[in-house]
Amino acid sequence: MKNRISSISVKSDATAGDELKAIFHSQLKTFTNKPAIVSVIFAESIFHYDEGLTKKVSEIMDLMHQYVKANTEKGQKTGQYSKLIGVSTLTTIILGGMRMTVLKWKISGHKSDLMKDGTAVLEGILKMLEKK
Repeated sequence: MKNRISSISVKSDATAGDELKAIFHSQLKTFTNKPAIVSVIFAESIFHYDEGLTKKVSEIMDLMHQYVKANTEKGQKTGQYSKLIGVSTLTTIILGGMRMTVLKWKISGHKSDLMKDGTAVLEGILKMLEKK
């Protein structure tokens, strides 16, 4: 995941929102192509008796948190994102919204369109976040 996300290329004039979209597009595409990954990441509660598995799932979640947090900080520093809400809270809102979208897709038996729904959620969050 780290290699995949760090290798995402965006244009030099890309906004923080464009970068965030690219990260989540990659993530949603991976989930769509390999749904078993979602089952592992979203089953963190069953791993609480296995310290090694708990640590791995935690590392995956922390990695995504770091990317979104860095994006949010960049967006606020460059004036692309509003500063009405702090970086930590925005990071939680973004990740929480995307997590709920993925969970709904998983529970539906992968019948909904994860790419479409995830993109719509992220676009909505960015409309609230971006300064025009």
